Amino acid sequence: MQYHNADKMGYFPDSDSKDFDSIKFEPAIRNNLYFFTKRQMVEEAIEDNCFLIVGTRGRKKKVDFYLWSSFRIDTVKKDENRYNAYGTGFNFEQPILLNELPGFNEFKSACANFVTFQNVSKHQFSKLLIKFAENASSAYAKRS
Repeated sequence: MQYHNADKMGYFPDSDSKDFDSIKFEPAIRNNLYFFTKRQMVEEAIEDNCFLIVGTRGRKKKVDFYLWSSFRIDTVKKDENRYNAYGTGFNFEQPILLNELPGFNEFKSACANFVTFQNVSKHQFSKLLIKFAENASSAYAKRS
C-alpha cells in the first residue's frame, strides 16, 4: 500500500483537477500507473498488488482517506533518492471513502497513519480493499 497526501503534494494522482468532487476516472485497465517512494522495500514488491490511498482535508476539517487505485507493480526504477514503481491496473471510477468503513481506524493505526509504502497483506482490512478491487476489475474487464 502506498499513501499519497494530496494536500501536502498539491495534487491528486492522475488528475488535473484540484476539486475532489469533480474527479471521475475512466473505468479501464491501464498499464501506466505509478507512484514514488523513498522505501527501497518497493523493489521486493515487483509482481505484487498495490493499493494507492489518497488523503485530503475534507469539509469537516478532518482528513478523508480514499481508496484511489489498485495495480500490480511491474517494474521499479531508482531515480536519485527515490524509487518509482510502475504497474498495470486501474483507478477506481469514483475513489472510495474509507473513513467510515468498519475496521478502518484500526487499519490506519496499524499502518502508522500511512506514513510510507508498506506491506498490508496480513491486516484484516486489506481483504475489504481486495474485494473492492476484484469487483471493479471484473466490471472494467466486461466493458472492454
